[in-house]
Parts: sequence; structure tokens; C-alpha cells
Amino acid sequence: MILSTGAGSVFFTVLFAKLYGARYIHIEPFCRFETPSIFGRLAHRFADALVVQSEQLASVWADAELFDPFVRLPPSKEAKEDLGLVTVGTVLPFDRLVSGVAALSAESGVPSRLVAQVGKGGLHPSGMETRESIDFDEMTSLLERAKVVFCHGGNGSLMSALQAGCRIVAMPRRAELSEHWDDHQREILDAFAARGVIEVAEEADDLRAALERALAKPAARARNDHSALIARLRSLTHEWFGASSSA
Repeated sequence: MILSTGAGSVFFTVLFAKLYGARYIHIEPFCRFETPSIFGRLAHRFADALVVQSEQLASVWADAELFDPFVRLPPSKEAKEDLGLVTVGTVLPFDRLVSGVAALSAESGVPSRLVAQVGKGGLHPSGMETRESIDFDEMTSLLERAKVVFCHGGNGSLMSALQAGCRIVAMPRRAELSEHWDDHQREILDAFAARGVIEVAEEADDLRAALERALAKPAARARNDHSALIARLRSLTHEWFGASSSA
């Protein structure tokens, strides 16, 4: 059995495995809200089970099962520091976001302290504490204390900040500016904004207004709960392979 969310390099693995009689479960990633991934468009036709994680995608593929893991949590009662955390993810730098937040802080003094994870080769502006990467434990500590998080449109960055109860100002990477290989972050941020849990700044000039909107309302908290999907996967493996399956 193969279970996969992609990416493209897995396609031939799926194809050859199917030729030899393997079962294939395709799960569209949580970051795909409205349109299927390229890998999904190619591979879903070979799937013995097809899983999507948004209602929009469920309407695209009639035979898909829907498991939306997004769960809202009660507001945090712990006080946050006047700390802003900038995080650009682990794949590429995002100088447009980092320089925009640096300019905003220099102009307004809000927040009073900035820590930025800028990525390998990323910009290191004055006025903020910068480093290329931040390890998991320190990142968790910073999220627990940060009042606001400025981030790209990566699902991992967004969900980590939401689980920690941070206000979020997010900017999508744009393919036309060579900030990413496509514009899927625009789709991700539209979906999170529609849930009312983040504020979006398209450009650096939009950061001030987005920050003011974020600070004017309580911080949202949420997490992903995959327990229903896990139960379904266990049921499928039992159905296909019998009680001896250890899945």
C-alpha cells in the first residue's frame, strides 16, 4: 500500500506500484483548499481511496472523502509579550516581508521587539534580531510569548502561530517575483482569512493596516485534528488486508 500527498517525484512510484497490484491512498494536502495540486490531478485517477481536506475540493472530486481537520480552540488566557516574530519558513528567504516588517517597526515602534527567522541567504535588517534558522524548541518558546507573528503563506507557519494563540499578519509569496514556484500561498491565505483567523498584507505598504486590524481583536486559536482521518485509514487497511494489518 502507498499513502501519499505527493509531490511530483512520487508519481512514477505510485504508477509502478499500481501495476504490481498495490493499493494507493491519495490525500490532498491541507494547503490545497480550492484547486487540486498538480500531483493530485495526475495521481487521483489511480487511487483506491481519495481524501480531501476542504469542502471546495470535495465538490471537485465527487468520489473523494472529506476530512477537514481545522478545529478552533478557546482563547488563550496567558498574557503575551510585546514581541513580534517574523518567520519565512525553511525553504526560501522572503526579503520583501522581512524588509517591510523592519520598516514598519522602525517607523511605528510596534512591536517593541522583533525576532526574525529570515532563511538561508535572507536579508538581515537593523532593528531586529535576525538569524537564518531557529530550532524547534526556541521557535515554540517564541510563539508562546509573541503577541504577533508576521509570516509567509505557508500552512505550517500559520498553524503553529494559531495553535500558540498569536495574532497573525501574513503575506503571500508571489511566483512573478521569484518568491515561490507558484501562487498557491494566495489560495491558502484566502482560505484562512475567510475563517477570520488571520490578516493579510499583499504588499509591504499594507502591513501597518493589517497589523492594526490584528491588534484590534482577540487572537484566534486553532489546531489540526486528524483523528477522524486516522480512524478511516485504519478501517481501510483492515478492510483490504484483514485483521493481521498493524496499521
